[in-house]
Amino acid sequence: AASQWLVTKDDVVGRMEKTALITSSSNRQTHQSNANGSSTYPTISSGDILTQTFYDEYSGLISDGSPFGSSRNNSNDSYLSMTSGVFPYPQELTQTNLTRGMVTGVKTKVLGSTQFLYTVNYYDVEGRIIQSRSQTLDNCSTTATTKYGFASQVLIRNDEINKCGSTTQKILTTTKVSYDDLLRQSA
Repeated sequence: AASQWLVTKDDVVGRMEKTALITSSSNRQTHQSNANGSSTYPTISSGDILTQTFYDEYSGLISDGSPFGSSRNNSNDSYLSMTSGVFPYPQELTQTNLTRGMVTGVKTKVLGSTQFLYTVNYYDVEGRIIQSRSQTLDNCSTTATTKYGFASQVLIRNDEINKCGSTTQKILTTTKVSYDDLLRQSA
């Protein structure tokens, strides 16, 4: 009888790239022997993929079907404004494309369907995630944007949740964190 096997495949530099569920009548010893003898074993079809992680750049993610582009959404930046040049020295929300070694996105299969949901991460020059956008089951999105201070502390976080359907809704929450002179969170 055929069994299902959870498989993890790494990319060429050893980072987890895909997880998949394959069906096979082979036993564990056969799978182990085949895996030991080949870096490409097993073959994973697109229908078997459960998750796929994208690294280094955005083009593979976009060509794979992500609804998000290679640039972050700046439509709510007005909620993130702070006086620059004074404590706690807010940093600009400037996206970088220097993303080598970073997770730029993930696609996750909705179990029991052929649908995938995508998440995309956008970074600043310090390697901090300044925005993460995720697709929802109703093909809308959530967006979390973070503004940092000079010491990489979170100053403001803006969360946007969009609901699609017969009545479109948008929920926007902005959280501001204050710090004292020793960079401790203050009430």
